[in-house]
Amino acid sequence: MTRIAGGFATASFLALFAFSASAAPAQTECMVGARPGGGFDITCQLVAEALLAAKLIDKPMTITYMPGELGGTLYDFVSLNRRGDPGAVVASSSGSLLLITQKKFGKGDEHAVRWLGAIGGDYGAVAVRIDSPYRNLKELLAAFASDPRKFPLGGGAWSAARIG
Repeated sequence: MTRIAGGFATASFLALFAFSASAAPAQTECMVGARPGGGFDITCQLVAEALLAAKLIDKPMTITYMPGELGGTLYDFVSLNRRGDPGAVVASSSGSLLLITQKKFGKGDEHAVRWLGAIGGDYGAVAVRIDSPYRNLKELLAAFASDPRKFPLGGGAWSAARIG
């Protein structure tokens, strides 16, 4: 994502941030559930730059890295220790949300944090092996509905190795 596109996409996040808080928190921190350099890191950098440029925060936002379990370590930490912290922002993804709703991230569920908005989007695909018995999406969905435990699901960095 280029800085221009990122800045434009950040507008929806900024509007929600400004609307949800009457005054900027004294300390702001964007947390990344991975090592520096990936998509979550870029998300935090874009949010930090945009909030500062829009004068919604007075000083640069701190970016903290807590890698582990595809963001699960950070999600558990925030949901248990930082609830209600108006200055805490966590970079997340649709893949993270999928894992949270599947109870793959410990005790916190999707209601353990307040979801503010999105600054970008990722696209998904449904694929099967070439020798799969499923020839179209309708057949695959019917098989999934009959026994979802047979089908690994994933998103983002945690993708299924095989389906079907």
